[in-house]
Amino acid sequence: KADMDSIVKGFDSGGQDYITKPFNSAELLARANTHILIKEQKILLKEANENLEVKVEERTEQLKQANVLLERLDKTKSDFLSIISHELRTPLNGLIGLTNLLYDTEMDDSQKEYINHLKDVSTRLVRFSDMAILITSLKINQYQPDFLAVSANHLVESGIAEFYKLNPSIDKIVEFESNENKPLIFADSDLIRQCCILLLENAIKFAGGERRIKINVGIEAHTVSISIEDFGPGFSEQAMLLLFELFGASDILHVEGSGLSIAAVKLIMDAHGGQVKVSNGKDSGAIVKLIFNTH
Repeated sequence: KADMDSIVKGFDSGGQDYITKPFNSAELLARANTHILIKEQKILLKEANENLEVKVEERTEQLKQANVLLERLDKTKSDFLSIISHELRTPLNGLIGLTNLLYDTEMDDSQKEYINHLKDVSTRLVRFSDMAILITSLKINQYQPDFLAVSANHLVESGIAEFYKLNPSIDKIVEFESNENKPLIFADSDLIRQCCILLLENAIKFAGGERRIKINVGIEAHTVSISIEDFGPGFSEQAMLLLFELFGASDILHVEGSGLSIAAVKLIMDAHGGQVKVSNGKDSGAIVKLIFNTH
């Protein structure tokens, strides 16, 4: 039967091909070989899919195990930071207390210089301990931020004041440009103030010969920003690659320092649903911008 209805009926009945009489032997063999090849390819495809599923399952299991290991290592790192920080606090507090007592005794200028240096070193270690505890709390979600509507101008001003209090030997080098619109941000005041202090301390290390730092509060579409700019050499290429890594090159040039400051700022801004943007100035210097969403 060579009519179209019969051909369609043959396919509808489950036929894979159709040939009419009188047929050509070469055509018949070619069609038969084609279907044998298709059948073999289906078998190979099915086997390949089964093998692929097995490999996918194996790789998924490997990834699960790797993820468990990474979580365990991350927890171990956080636990280590927490333990070291807590263990440092007690002897350091005792050391600071003793140096304060010694400072009140009669000493010559050189002895006072040694005691002052000892106090500075002890204070830096306490700050490191506090930062490590804060980072650990943020990473394991133990810190519960207290979000309130606060003035961005006021937060920056109080952060600058606290920076000078913690670093009394530093001259008044911070130039603050407040925003006349007095924008509000929804934030944890203590954490954002800490951000300002960390970035100021990081910037002062590399402020350049001018020893000048500029801060301004800006408003853009649905965002409020706090920008801190120094006039030093700026971010190195290596620092850019590992900017937010704990113990990475997160200080601008990583000449010295703990490598925790900008990483801690990133964790704080993540907790606020904000962003940290870093860049170099047109001529020189580094710019770190904290961006808060206002909607």
